[in-house]
Amino acid sequence: MEKKPTLLIVSSDLSKYTFLKKILRDEWQVKNLEQGKELLETLQKTDIDLILLDHKLEKSSLDLAKEIRKIQEFATLPIILITGTLKMHFIDEALRAGITDFVGDPLEMDEVLSRLAINKKHSFKDRRMVKLAAQLHIPSKKTISLEGRFLLNDRAVKEIAKAQKGQTALSLLMIELDHLSEITKKLGDLTVEELLYNFLTFLNQKIRKQDLLIPLGSGKFIIIFPKTSQSAANMIADDIRSAIHQASFPTKKGKLQLTISMGLVTLSKEPTKKDPYERLDYLLFTVTKELDKSKKRTRL
Repeated sequence: MEKKPTLLIVSSDLSKYTFLKKILRDEWQVKNLEQGKELLETLQKTDIDLILLDHKLEKSSLDLAKEIRKIQEFATLPIILITGTLKMHFIDEALRAGITDFVGDPLEMDEVLSRLAINKKHSFKDRRMVKLAAQLHIPSKKTISLEGRFLLNDRAVKEIAKAQKGQTALSLLMIELDHLSEITKKLGDLTVEELLYNFLTFLNQKIRKQDLLIPLGSGKFIIIFPKTSQSAANMIADDIRSAIHQASFPTKKGKLQLTISMGLVTLSKEPTKKDPYERLDYLLFTVTKELDKSKKRTRL
C-alpha cells in the first residue's frame, strides 16, 4: 500500500485541523502544530510533504516562511498560506517570504482540494524545483518561477475551462524584459521595483477589458487573451511590442527605454477531455519555448 503524503497544518484554531483531517482522510496524513515556534524543530524530526500555515499565528507566518527557506533541505517544500487577505502588496510580501500558494479563510473544501492537488502534482514528483517551490511541470533546466501562481489558479484555469466548454480559441502571451539583471546591477533593486510597477501599469493600459494580465516575477508577465485566435493575438502582441519600444518608463533615477522578448501560443478549439490544469501546463511549457526562441533571435 502506497504511503500517504504528510500535511502539517500550523494553526492554533483546532477546528481547521479537524476540518482538514475529515476531508483529507483518504489522501493525506494530517498533522497539527499549534505553535509556530516549534515548526523548525518539527520539520527536522518529521517527514513533511506540505505545510498549511495559518496567517493568524501569534508569530508572523511570513517570518516562519523565511526561516524555513533559509534551510536548503526545505527550499522547495510547498507552503500554502491560509489567509483572508489577498491585497497585492501583501501577496507580493508573502511570495518574497517563500509562500508557494494561498487558500482562503474560512477554509472551503473545493478550494482546499484544488490547491493541494496542484501543489501535490507539481511539487512531489520533482524536488529539483527552485526558489519558492512554485514551478510548473516543464523541463528542469528551463523552469519558470510562477510568483503569480495563485492568480493562474484562480483566473487562467477558469478561462481555459470556459474556452474548452464553448470550444473557443484562447491565446497566451508571455513577455520578458530584456537585460533586467544588468539594469538591476546598475540601478539597484528599489529602482527596478519602481520600474516594474510602471511597466505593469503601462501593460494594463494596452490590453483589452476582457484580457488577463498576470505578473510572474523576475520581469516576466503573462497576458491571456480569451476568444482570440492566433492571428488576432499576433496583431495585439505586435502593437504591444511597438508601444513598449517607443515608450520611456519613469524612475527616480531618470527615464528608461526598454526592449522585450515575447512568446505566444494559442489553445486549439477542438473538444478535449483534458483537465484545464493540464492544458495550462501545456500552454506554459509551449509559450516558454517560444519565448526562448525569441530571446535567441534577439542575440543574433
